[in-house]
Amino acid sequence: MINDKVYKDNDALEEIIFQFKSLEKSAMVLTSALAHEKAAHNELKGRFETVQQQKIAQVEDLNTARSKVKELEGRVKQLEKNELSLKEKLKNFKQFNNIVKNPRNAEATAELKTKLDDYIRYVDEAIKVLHDL
Repeated sequence: MINDKVYKDNDALEEIIFQFKSLEKSAMVLTSALAHEKAAHNELKGRFETVQQQKIAQVEDLNTARSKVKELEGRVKQLEKNELSLKEKLKNFKQFNNIVKNPRNAEATAELKTKLDDYIRYVDEAIKVLHDL
């Protein structure tokens, strides 16, 4: 009876030792898996931060590009206005040129001189604007 009890206690002890070793192995596997997951998490966190910095840089570049586009649109509008004005001045100049060719129009010659002075001033201003752009 004592032998049976010792034998049963020995079997129970071996079972407990087996379960303990099994738990110990499971704990090591879980510890290893946790370390792997932490490494993967840190790598993903680093990638995320890199992508986030790239996004910030792209947003800044986009905002800069938008500002330049708006500035260029303003310049284009100004150039279009100048072009229309130059076309009008050229039209007037051609009309006065035809009038001046007629010798009977001495008054037109004086008016043309005034218009030419205005035109020269305007062209000078247009050149300055274009030079600034």
